Amino acid sequence: MARPRNLSFIPQLATGVIDGALDLLLPAQCAYTGQPSASALSPEAIAHLPSFQSPYCSKCMASTKEAALSCEDCRNSAYDFVAAIAPYKDWWRQLIYRVKFGHDQSPIPAFATLLADLMLTEEPTPPTLLVPIPSASRRSLISGTRLPERLAKQVSKRLQLPWSRMLISAQPRRPQRSLERKERRALASEFFALRSLPASVDTIWLIDDIMTTGATLRAATECIKNAYPGLSVAAFVLARANKKHLDSQQ
Repeated sequence: MARPRNLSFIPQLATGVIDGALDLLLPAQCAYTGQPSASALSPEAIAHLPSFQSPYCSKCMASTKEAALSCEDCRNSAYDFVAAIAPYKDWWRQLIYRVKFGHDQSPIPAFATLLADLMLTEEPTPPTLLVPIPSASRRSLISGTRLPERLAKQVSKRLQLPWSRMLISAQPRRPQRSLERKERRALASEFFALRSLPASVDTIWLIDDIMTTGATLRAATECIKNAYPGLSVAAFVLARANKKHLDSQQ
């Protein structure tokens, strides 16, 4: 049975984020305050991350009309849960968009530290394999960011967990923000192919930037579980968008 996500880690992340500054070659500017900072996400930025408002789905953290174990988007999903750092809104939304499609990659080490600290609340063990969702939209490929893969590499170093390009994009796909919810779900089954699984893995943690309807994570999970039914699969993302934010992009 799904359990509510433990979000109590958020206020304690400042120290870990500052440590992530070691990965930066030049002094950073806080993405929230615009002031010089040891990290692209200063303690003040962490304190002002958007927060999840109840009620929300205990399985994927989507906003819901009433508390529920699962929402419409994940009711039939095969993943165990999806954990997100914050809702996809306000300055957090703007920052992720800028990193994903722009040229400012300085926040990536801080993003990775946030994800690593979130994962630590689930007590990862060495059989856990980190698997990034491959970037296949034309815009992501042109920008060269490949944000989920960059995150997986850095989280792997922080947690001493292996990572793998286990998932392969079966075909280039249109940016999901241009698709309606039904289109996202219809195309999900065509998203991925699979490389062989490394030995001695019993848990896979998918890494992605944003979860909207969950079609991509659902397709990735189904692709993995069709080949390896006994695996446990969960996902960690930078942000969870709710229907209002999705509709505003259409």
